[in-house]
Amino acid sequence: MTGGTLPRVLAVPALLGLALLVLPLVALVTRVDWSTLGADITSPAALTALGLSSPRRSWRPSCASCSACPSRS
Repeated sequence: MTGGTLPRVLAVPALLGLALLVLPLVALVTRVDWSTLGADITSPAALTALGLSSPRRSWRPSCASCSACPSRS
């Protein structure tokens, strides 16, 4: 192996990995109703879902007794 070329053996797994990242994003973008996007992402249901999946919420209960963790109100 010379220089900075990609070995041919890694080309197929690299392309499959890229497809696994790009294709779902393309599918999401093509299905979005852009005229109602603002209302959709600020709806109470969307904000509740965002709050439940927020990383800040998921770490607080697990380290609530840890004195090194800052408390946020």
